[in-house]
Amino acid sequence: MKVAILSPTNPSSPFILAENLHARLKGLGISSKVFFCHDLLHRLCDRKKSGKKLHFHLRERMRHDIQDHQTLSRLSAFDAIVIADYIPTVYNPGYFGIASLRARTKRPVYIYAVYSPHNAPSIEAVIRTRFQSDPAQHFDGILHVASTTEIKGTPYPNSFHIGLKSKAWNLAPQPSKYISVLVDFEQPGHEKARNMQIQLLEHLGIEHTILEGRYSIEEIRKLYAQSSHYIIQSPEAFGLPICENLNLGTQILTEKTHWPMSWRHGNDIQSFKDGGLPNYFHVFENEDGLRNILTHARHQQTLDTSKAVRRTFTEDYPAYYHGAEEGMFKWLDSITGI
Repeated sequence: MKVAILSPTNPSSPFILAENLHARLKGLGISSKVFFCHDLLHRLCDRKKSGKKLHFHLRERMRHDIQDHQTLSRLSAFDAIVIADYIPTVYNPGYFGIASLRARTKRPVYIYAVYSPHNAPSIEAVIRTRFQSDPAQHFDGILHVASTTEIKGTPYPNSFHIGLKSKAWNLAPQPSKYISVLVDFEQPGHEKARNMQIQLLEHLGIEHTILEGRYSIEEIRKLYAQSSHYIIQSPEAFGLPICENLNLGTQILTEKTHWPMSWRHGNDIQSFKDGGLPNYFHVFENEDGLRNILTHARHQQTLDTSKAVRRTFTEDYPAYYHGAEEGMFKWLDSITGI
């Protein structure tokens, strides 16, 4: 069996998922290759759905005709094609020409994302109404990291919970007996709360770093490793940075329990009010709550704290550390059955 994985080039969540899937398949003895050809997927869109002017559309097709033909021929040599990208954008027929890709390669096309629309009613509605697509039929299958997002819903017949093998990143805790807080990037609508956090850290004299600008994967993971606590700034569908930080033993601070959506425990999660978080997630809600957490952490941090967080994380979330192998094998078996 051979699997083609289509990834963006920028150091984003889909890029990390593509590389991780490639490594997992290699570990199972399955041949795979990562292609950086998202531009091709844009060019495969129907012109009217993409909204492009006719002359621009034709010029783009002609300019890349030979290159695209060669890439499609190469993709046709694989048994399956997996696209790593964001939901719901990847369902937009004016963004990616999935139907054309399937027709031109005659191969099943899958999406690999951090969640599946069956666990996100608000996103499922966007796909159905705005994109006029059936989320369970747009792709031949949906590979997803998390089993919980907005809710824990009934899976589509062709959805496969394969998790994430974050163990492959080889991120090791960096023991420290002093707390150091990493403040996440500013998010629209949450600027006031972030400013409060920064001012409080300065008032308490706690060492902290504020994320701004752009970083490579290596650079930002180095900052994660230097921190004992990480403050997220808005709701996360999964939160790849959360997973990276927990691999390093970094504790997570969040304004609301449901912000780390996919990290809530419980089998019956049907709203944002459901589910709870392990004790290495700290919910502060307001300035007084954050002050209490930081003051307590300052006196509780030891050389072994980060090691304990990492160890408990791997036990609590095996699908996010080792991968969900049962779902992985079900997906691979489904390819041979198509």
